[in-house]
Amino acid sequence: MSSRPDVVRRLAPLAVAAALVVAVVAVLLVTLGGSDDTGAPSGGGAPAADVTTSGPPTPTPLEDVDTSGLTVPRESFCELIAPAGLSAALGGEPDDVRTYANGESTVIASGVEDIAHEYGCRWKRGRTVARAWVFAPPVTPEAAQGLVRSARRQEGCSVKRSAPDFGNPSVALTCPGGRTTEASYRGLFGDAWLTCSLQARGSRADVLARTGDWCVAVADAASQPPA
Repeated sequence: MSSRPDVVRRLAPLAVAAALVVAVVAVLLVTLGGSDDTGAPSGGGAPAADVTTSGPPTPTPLEDVDTSGLTVPRESFCELIAPAGLSAALGGEPDDVRTYANGESTVIASGVEDIAHEYGCRWKRGRTVARAWVFAPPVTPEAAQGLVRSARRQEGCSVKRSAPDFGNPSVALTCPGGRTTEASYRGLFGDAWLTCSLQARGSRADVLARTGDWCVAVADAASQPPA
């Protein structure tokens, strides 16, 4: 029979080996348990946020907007137009801003100044000009049809008959302007006749598409007046 010291000497290496195995397993568990499948640290911490760079918001095309349910009060709305929508229309920040109210003297056309019967605004950046205005007097559906017919008869302008609705009734025009093209949407919202236009360089199709984006920003602002 082996003495007790001999047994202890034989078992000592086995104990050391077992201790080493336990230590290695513990290290592996700590290392693997430090993160879950989402890459988040253990202990309930939130996963690291993805770092992304976002550019300016993409304008909403007019054909994607239902304007039939919008109500436009006949009052000033210029200060409510989203800066992002204005910058997208002009291609940057405006160099010049002008607003006017019903009864004020303003330039209604190139070289023509008169008393305004509308609430309007104009922004300019270089040769690019964005405008928007709403008639102060109420407009009936019958009168609106007359405004549509009058717009269609403007000399040199083309009517885009397949253009999306901008109120009801409405009309979309493109007109030559020297080195630029001027496009506009005009329509009736309740009893308010609302117009938005953009004068810029480019083909008629391109400028009309940009004008549609601009008019979405205008309609959104005009239908949400200050309290």
